[in-house]
Amino acid sequence: MRKILPLLTLIVLASCAGAQKDNKITHTQLDGEVDYVALKDLIFAEQTVLEINQIIEDSIKQRDPSWEHFATIEQSIKDDKSAAAIEQSLQALADSSLGSRQKLWLCNQLRALGHKASEEVVYGLILEVPQQNTLEYLAIYDDHGARYINYTGKVGVWEVPEDSAMNELIDKTLDQSKQYLEISNFLLPGRNKNPTYKVRFNFLTNQGIKQTSMTFEELDDPSNQLSNIFLSGAQVLMRIVEEMEKQ
Repeated sequence: MRKILPLLTLIVLASCAGAQKDNKITHTQLDGEVDYVALKDLIFAEQTVLEINQIIEDSIKQRDPSWEHFATIEQSIKDDKSAAAIEQSLQALADSSLGSRQKLWLCNQLRALGHKASEEVVYGLILEVPQQNTLEYLAIYDDHGARYINYTGKVGVWEVPEDSAMNELIDKTLDQSKQYLEISNFLLPGRNKNPTYKVRFNFLTNQGIKQTSMTFEELDDPSNQLSNIFLSGAQVLMRIVEEMEKQ
């Protein structure tokens, strides 16, 4: 995984318990040696507890007490104690100090262990937007963090918990996402990684990623519920870009 570990704190862990928070927007320019596939997989939080434990450096885990949950769960799985691992994962999910991506990793592990959630919980939304023959990514999480990967390789990381205006924008976007999930019959399970000319909506839930897509022309229809989600996401993106340009 070329050069991905030094970026983990920036891209993934900024809002996790114990991580250093500057309470501001930060950004960086990625170079050609970065493993973009691995980077994008991390913002989608598709890994299980076992998988993410192999990625996160021990030095980061030692600074962050929340990773003790993951170590305990991994040991139970290695000891072939699935019931204990499920119970420990459910207890960890109740820890309010965990970030959205940590909770998604726990949910992924629970499903891998055969546990089915009774109610759907939305932890985030990722928009994939066609741009210059490639895709841009906007990730919005329910812990009020956000990530933006520009088609040029620039990455924006939003971690400003005291910004009430941005928090409201994120909450609005995710509330619209929840409402859409309640009524939609057109969602596909899992993540399609193929190139697309459509805007792709990835709803990050405890039951896995649920995905749909729509053309820009279709999103021009204001009566379309996905259009409202897209416009709210665009407001979040504009705020991130605005702050990035100030630096």
